[in-house]
Amino acid sequence: MLNDRDIEDALRRYRVVDPPSGLGPAIGVAVEPPGRFEWLWGPAAAVTILAAWIAFHVGSVDTPPDPVRASQIVLITEMLGGDVYAAARAELIVPVTPQKDPLVVLAEDSWQTN
Repeated sequence: MLNDRDIEDALRRYRVVDPPSGLGPAIGVAVEPPGRFEWLWGPAAAVTILAAWIAFHVGSVDTPPDPVRASQIVLITEMLGGDVYAAARAELIVPVTPQKDPLVVLAEDSWQTN
């Protein structure tokens, strides 16, 4: 059975006595200071992830349904028979009008353009 002394004797046979004299400068050359723009990668990645997160959440916001279009769809659905096929056709027939932000509509009033 091996004891600590036997293991230490075996390891002592493979231990390096003195490293070569050129090893120190070679190690110092391998470790270079960071370059001029290497520190920018972390903040650039964070900004990219933040922009993607904001874009995802802005794109996933549901717009409120247009009550006028909804009433027109119901009317046309009843005219076409009132079944599921008629409702699908009515969705295609009634045009989608873009809804504007109330503040944008207020800024675009015709009395201000005179």
